[in-house]
Amino acid sequence: MTRTITSRCPALTPAILVLAAAGLAQHVAAQPVITNLGSLMGSSSASAVNADGTVVVGTSDFVPFPGGSRPFRWTSGLGMTNLGTLGGIYGGARAVSADGLIVVGSSETAFRWSDALGLVSLGALSGGIGSSAAGVSADGSIIVGVSSSEFGDRAFRWASALIGMENLGTLPGGGYSSARGVSADGAVIVGESEVAGGTWLAFRWTEATGMVSLGTIIGVPTAYGSSAFGVNGDGSVVVGRGGTTFGVRAFRWTGGGGMVSLGAFPGGTTTEARAVNGDGSAVVGTGLTPLGARAFLWTESLGLVDLNTYLPTLGVSLAGWTLEEARGISADGTAIAGYGVFGGEQRAWIVTGLGSGVPCYPDCNGDGALNLADFGCFTTKFALGDGYADCNGDGVRNLADFGCFTTTFALGCP
Repeated sequence: MTRTITSRCPALTPAILVLAAAGLAQHVAAQPVITNLGSLMGSSSASAVNADGTVVVGTSDFVPFPGGSRPFRWTSGLGMTNLGTLGGIYGGARAVSADGLIVVGSSETAFRWSDALGLVSLGALSGGIGSSAAGVSADGSIIVGVSSSEFGDRAFRWASALIGMENLGTLPGGGYSSARGVSADGAVIVGESEVAGGTWLAFRWTEATGMVSLGTIIGVPTAYGSSAFGVNGDGSVVVGRGGTTFGVRAFRWTGGGGMVSLGAFPGGTTTEARAVNGDGSAVVGTGLTPLGARAFLWTESLGLVDLNTYLPTLGVSLAGWTLEEARGISADGTAIAGYGVFGGEQRAWIVTGLGSGVPCYPDCNGDGALNLADFGCFTTKFALGDGYADCNGDGVRNLADFGCFTTTFALGCP
């Protein structure tokens, strides 16, 4: 389901009103589904998903080696494929290219995997012995992460085997930095860096500006700094976590708006944003609730929602599941991947078929059809003061929202 409502509604027409009032049932796009990705041997967790949601990468325990793990690549056709290691017993995949053909992560060092070459070590910065890759550009050519060096751990950018790793340095006064994500074209890199005094701050790096601090969350007392984990396709939106006196909060940063808190679950103290879709409109991550960790989705229209309660409203059966963390969202917003508990075991999962990541707005009850029941649902939400009922986005719930809802209902869902 793909329709997203903006702050302006189309004008009402008599024809539209007649159609809506008649309760004309309309078909809504196929509902999303959740898939258990299984494991190699033991627990598993998904770290990222490619641009269209067809490839997932992550890490799975590998029981034959105590404490061992393996990076995996999953597709619906092949299932979970063990990508091996660079010689040790440990490995994990962290990011994947847009087409799903390049996977990056860490084993003994940072690696780049392709079907033709398998795992290839990216080495380390000068004076270093270990490294880990955390992000990759859409075409698989730019890789970012952290490496040990003669100066300490540093964020790196890798663009070719000939040049090797480029040390991105630190923010002023810092002794540590780590790159966590990179834009689709490889031009914008985000992560965290220590600054003078030992605080960590989120950064945004470009070749023109170098490493620039993103500061801390706006409008709240700050207990400590911030860390960036993800960036959208053109580098204009950055997501991560920031420390406040109220606890850790997920944030969404833009050049015009700065670092804005995405809030927390009722009764919870911590949220972390882990990834953002291509246009920056949908953010996923994890948060603590009184019942434990829960995966979340954030959009401007939905706010912060627990996927464990939100997905069932879209028709997704979560029987046996507790979704604890969302780690990746596809560039097109149609898929979210992460990990949770299924049948008492930690398992990687992917939810596909999300459309834009937001349901068709007038399908108020989420049953996959537009009919008079949705008008009843809207009326109930309006009476309860639910933010959903502010259809025209003007911050006030009034009769204009009933007209807006009628209009969007009549327009249907793509």
